[in-house]
Amino acid sequence: MFLATLALGCVVGLISSILGLGGGILIVPLLPLFTDLSRKESVFVSLAAILIIVTINTISFLRSGKVNLKAVFLFGPLTAVGSGVAAFFISPYFSNDDLRLTLASVLLFWGLLNIFKVFKKEKGSVVATSPSKLYFYGFLSLIAGVLSGLLGIGSGLILSLMLVGIFWVDDDKISPTSNGIMVFTTFFACLAYLLKNDAHTVLPHIQDYTFPLVLGAVSTSFFGRKIQHLLSRKTRGVILIVLLIVLSIKTFLS
Repeated sequence: MFLATLALGCVVGLISSILGLGGGILIVPLLPLFTDLSRKESVFVSLAAILIIVTINTISFLRSGKVNLKAVFLFGPLTAVGSGVAAFFISPYFSNDDLRLTLASVLLFWGLLNIFKVFKKEKGSVVATSPSKLYFYGFLSLIAGVLSGLLGIGSGLILSLMLVGIFWVDDDKISPTSNGIMVFTTFFACLAYLLKNDAHTVLPHIQDYTFPLVLGAVSTSFFGRKIQHLLSRKTRGVILIVLLIVLSIKTFLS
């Protein structure tokens, strides 16, 4: 079991670092195929793994001055509210099959949405962000948190798209800032899961599954970051679209 989870972590770290996304979209659909975990247990394991990974990343990014703290403390608490509410109040009413179908639908929707993002024509950089747009981004942050707390997929997919539209977040700070926001998202989701469930039944999953996932992901993400520049932005986008759609179909049928 340890080796299977470690191997999955290696794949997650490599693909995630090359495509610039969180590992939750890979962990939650695939982990139940390699282990005896239920879909709900996989959600918690994924959130705990993402929390450790984004915390390590954020500390590193902070040292290099890559994190936009204004965006982190503006949107981070909103994602925390969304993820905490979803994990504590919404998740108990979802069966494992409900989670499966919801996850598959979200993956498919996001794959189709990225088609528009990847192939749309560039219209130049955004020079301003109106207050009404910030309210909309705040709403998106809540939605990102809810999906993260419910499905365990992290909020990076939504946050990265959102931060592109904010002129005071530089392009090279989008991914680091997204990591910083996800520290809020995943911490409060994990806390809600621990409060809602018996700790003695949940915490062993961290030792048995989360740590091997993190170990594998950290070991291969270094190589992924080294080679990701060899692929163009459009190529990475196309790979992401195919990956999301394939995972969606696999999740629907599993």
